[in-house]
Amino acid sequence: MNLLHLYTSLGVLVAAALSAAATPSAEETHGFARYQIILDRSPFGPVPGSANPAAAAQPGFSQRLTLVGIVQSNGQDGVVQAIIDDKTGHRTYFKTEGEAIDDVKVLHIEIKPPQSVVVQRGLETATLTFPEPSATAAQPPGARPPQPGSAMQSEPNAPPPVGIRRIPFRRGN
Repeated sequence: MNLLHLYTSLGVLVAAALSAAATPSAEETHGFARYQIILDRSPFGPVPGSANPAAAAQPGFSQRLTLVGIVQSNGQDGVVQAIIDDKTGHRTYFKTEGEAIDDVKVLHIEIKPPQSVVVQRGLETATLTFPEPSATAAQPPGARPPQPGSAMQSEPNAPPPVGIRRIPFRRGN
């Protein structure tokens, strides 16, 4: 009987010690700083209007994709396709809304300026836009910018303007 009484009292002491360790002390503060790591990792995406430039960065999967062009077959009534270049696979794809490149799905193609393509992988979405031309690539050396009110004149070796163009194709042979 003494041994049983000893084990019972020992069990009560262990349970009391564990419960005392599990309950927080009155001195522990519940400050907001302990949640800062959750905000830094941004588990639900970037906060709109945040001043943090890292929060506005595109997801990693979109870094390998570049929007090259947007085309529409058969004029204004045809299917809209996005021309997307995959840098890692060194391939170029013509994709419509709903189609996928590996595990990246094309959600939306915006044909009105500013033109863009919204892609998704898993729960992450990203918007692809045309790369900004550099100032040196936009104008050859010695070229002057057009003056306001003057008529635009194309030079003989100037490339055609960028925009939606019809790509002719034929069916069959």
